[in-house]
Amino acid sequence: MTDYLFRAPLSTPESRASHPPRPRVERRKGMLIERDIAVEVSPGVHVYVDVYRPDNEEPAAPMIS
Repeated sequence: MTDYLFRAPLSTPESRASHPPRPRVERRKGMLIERDIAVEVSPGVHVYVDVYRPDNEEPAAPMIS
């Protein structure tokens, strides 16, 4: 156990007047882009990702980075 006390963050998304993630879909030439999609990585913890895929129903290999 340590005697170190954690301080509150100096800035928060709310203090910077940011907006919550807003899922949306964009269409570009031959591509469908889904923005700000919530992915649960552990119970109660989400990361927001952008999904790029072909603009048709053909199967495509995923690209993850």
